Amino acid sequence: MAADKQVSAAQKGIVDALKDGDVHKLEVIVKNGASINEHDATKDHFTPLHWACYVGSLEVRLSFVAIAFVPCWLQGHFSDMYS
Repeated sequence: MAADKQVSAAQKGIVDALKDGDVHKLEVIVKNGASINEHDATKDHFTPLHWACYVGSLEVRLSFVAIAFVPCWLQGHFSDMYS
């Protein structure tokens, strides 16, 4: 990854929603197709999950997991991991 990579608007929106504790905004952004796996431009290359753990309250962290990962689990996207 290039050090000068720009953060997408969706990534910035997710991080801002996590920092603000705005679960509704977070849900809208993720449901509109924002990548939950995109790395940001910081030296640590945080993903939204990293940001949720770093700045989010417990409610925000749990909501992010429910919004971003539970639908994938229910749709079977992780089923090959347990075959």
